[in-house]
Amino acid sequence: MYRVNKKCTNIYFKILFCFIFFITSCQTNSIDQEELEKENKKADSISIKLNSSELKDINKQLLENPDQPALYNKRALVYLKIKYINEAINDAKRAIKLDSTQSNFYLTLVDVYFSQN
Repeated sequence: MYRVNKKCTNIYFKILFCFIFFITSCQTNSIDQEELEKENKKADSISIKLNSSELKDINKQLLENPDQPALYNKRALVYLKIKYINEAINDAKRAIKLDSTQSNFYLTLVDVYFSQN
């Protein structure tokens, strides 16, 4: 009689475990699906921004003329426009390092810092 109860108890635990597993997996899948959708939208918008023709043109020019500070300043402004603050700061500082006599390079850096708060 003890073995029958033990077998029944094992079966009940297995059924309970399967039921709980089924319920929790259904709930997390819907949440995961929503989060996945949000991440995909965000990645798509970033990809579109980073593949802009303006940014591609500047990068191409920088590959040809890496010592032109005006190009770094221009790219910093593009990065600022698409909210890539760290990249904008780096490019603005690089432009200043290459030519510290241009006041508009400093203004770009100030704009980037201001947008960063």
